[in-house]
Amino acid sequence: MDLPTETTGETVMQNATSTATTTPPPLAATVNGEGILLDTINNEILRYLAAYPESSIRNAFDIVVQDQVDLLLLSQAARTAGYEVTGELVDSRIDSLIAEIGSNEHFTQWLEDNHYTIESFRQALALSLEAEYQRSLLSATIPGEMEQVELCQILVYDETTANQIQAALSSGTDFDWLRAQYHPDTKGYLGWHVTGTLLQPALEVVAFGLEAGTFSPAIQTEYGYHFIKVLQKTIHPVSMLQRQAMEQKLLTEWIIEQRNLADIVIIAVVED
Repeated sequence: MDLPTETTGETVMQNATSTATTTPPPLAATVNGEGILLDTINNEILRYLAAYPESSIRNAFDIVVQDQVDLLLLSQAARTAGYEVTGELVDSRIDSLIAEIGSNEHFTQWLEDNHYTIESFRQALALSLEAEYQRSLLSATIPGEMEQVELCQILVYDETTANQIQAALSSGTDFDWLRAQYHPDTKGYLGWHVTGTLLQPALEVVAFGLEAGTFSPAIQTEYGYHFIKVLQKTIHPVSMLQRQAMEQKLLTEWIIEQRNLADIVIIAVVED
């Protein structure tokens, strides 16, 4: 199994017991001038392949490098915000892990099984704690209550049927009666939504522009033709599921923005 190497062609795997030299350890990438060790990437690849043995080295490399770049971007932002991971905090987390695993011996075996040395694990844990802090800062920007719309819909898959529904609604046919005909099990109920939680942006734009009790004309998306109705529109508590969806959306947008702003250099290569 040929793991990535530096572009200089140096070998990837380093023996943890080898004698230290003054030569800087090989890097896989740099993010804003801060290095990601080649050893880190290779060991992450080994962990990834243990979980997804059908994956190729190339695929694992691409995923792992991107994950490590994103992790470092979060870590750097946390440090810029003044967050500091102390040795005492890392020790405390390790002590909790040892207690969970059962003993120091089991912990040592766990490190070996997962391609960690105690030093590399401490570094990975510190990085993870910094990233966790930055994610918490993003999450804290989500309010406890937001304007929300409670929605239902009629969804059909061809233009002819959509035109028939439009004609029926225009002639005064009750929307709620129609949605029960087309969706007898669910009645087309979509639940409460905040901005960013509807999968189709086109629906979201229309939904938040409608008043309670009103409905839209046909909206075409990749799924078909939607007629949506706002049942209620009010300030409503953000649910756990909504918060999770908003946190993921915030994180994804933040990562994309930071990648565009950062100076990211990929040094390692994968031999085909």
